[in-house]
Amino acid sequence: MKILHIISSLEIGGAQKLVHDLALTQKLEGNDVSVLVYYNCDSTFEKEMIKAGVNIISLKCTNSKSLLLPIKLRHVLKDYDVAHVHLFPALYQAALASVGIKTPLVYTEHSTYNRRRAKKYLRPLEQLVYSRYSKIISISEQTQEALFNWLKPRATSKFQTIHNGVKLETFHKAETKNPKDIFGRTGIPILMVSRFVPAKDQATLIKALKFIEDTDIFVAFAGDGELIQDAKKLAEEVGVAERCVFLGSRNDIPELIKSSAIGVQSSHWEGFGLTAVEFMAAGKPVIASSVDGLKQVVDGAGILFSPGDEQQLAKNITQLISDNILYSDTSTKCLNRAEKYSMESTAKQYYDAYNNIVIY
Repeated sequence: MKILHIISSLEIGGAQKLVHDLALTQKLEGNDVSVLVYYNCDSTFEKEMIKAGVNIISLKCTNSKSLLLPIKLRHVLKDYDVAHVHLFPALYQAALASVGIKTPLVYTEHSTYNRRRAKKYLRPLEQLVYSRYSKIISISEQTQEALFNWLKPRATSKFQTIHNGVKLETFHKAETKNPKDIFGRTGIPILMVSRFVPAKDQATLIKALKFIEDTDIFVAFAGDGELIQDAKKLAEEVGVAERCVFLGSRNDIPELIKSSAIGVQSSHWEGFGLTAVEFMAAGKPVIASSVDGLKQVVDGAGILFSPGDEQQLAKNITQLISDNILYSDTSTKCLNRAEKYSMESTAKQYYDAYNNIVIY
């Protein structure tokens, strides 16, 4: 099958991670897979896909609102059996580009919330845009419920939920390294892997440090983004800067996770807790905010805390580190939970969804 993924860029993020893992798996299974991006960003995701033989098509357009994008997309779409679209604004542009073209469109909804849904006057436009898609897939039940509440569809047959998956073996087999070698300092590393954007809320974890008495415990942040300087400033203001390590974007995430003590996800909202699953696959206990998209993945295996409650988060971290039995029990439960979310299972479900709409 000739499969085209469309996403504005392959910068590090949850949706980009799905495109990366799904495209590689689909390629290994014998499909002809291409990923169309608006511009190249020379990311690890991009390099790994090129190395594996996935075709990267760049439109060389850094202006994601360019009126030329639908025209350029149109020229590419017609050559594929199915086009799988991810994120806004590609959602709109692919819908427009597809008019009069037989190639069916699939869209993956990656989040329970976006700012467009705060503007009710956009609902009719969004209903029209989504009507161009033959299959609309949400990454969690909560994501689909939120989408239904927004679109209010009369029929739901083309909607489906497929959980994100991870390559479990990558995290099972990752090397555990000395904290000094991989984090740049000694101690007990608490790791958060997320972009520095408002939804991810690194601030709560930074503020939690002042309530953790054990000074061997430090926090490492892997990721970059618009709020990273704000986070560094907050660490100074709170007085915990010496216990915060800002790693920036890294290409050794599995090793970072395997070398950490605990994984924390303190998001305000999530479509699906993909990074939480990665920690679980490495056998690490996860502490996560009790928000839709995260709590369904973590509840009953890891530990949940109220969003924005730095004192509760600090207490959870302290208890896990100080109680070996609790730590071991939580780690085992998390490892077992990860088995539900294999990339092979995710890829098969997507392939079946494609098959239902492809015109042969």
